Amino acid sequence: MILSLRDENRGGEFFCLGSCLVPKMKTHKASKKRFKVTASGKLKRVAAGKKHLNSHKSGKRKRHLRGPIIEIGKVAQKYIQAIS
Repeated sequence: MILSLRDENRGGEFFCLGSCLVPKMKTHKASKKRFKVTASGKLKRVAAGKKHLNSHKSGKRKRHLRGPIIEIGKVAQKYIQAIS
């Protein structure tokens, strides 16, 4: 049985997992602003290198930076856990 509660003495939100109180994970706000989690659980982000200093880059290079990037590796799993 998982029960969510607020403990004023310890300060913060906890949830009860069996017989012990476990503190809730805080959302990493910077990651939440930069990444989205797809319906299938993958990490979606914008390609780096497209914001400024684009005049010397070729059209092909800028075109390939335009689309979203889908991440599925170990680092992506860490960011997904930090967001949720």
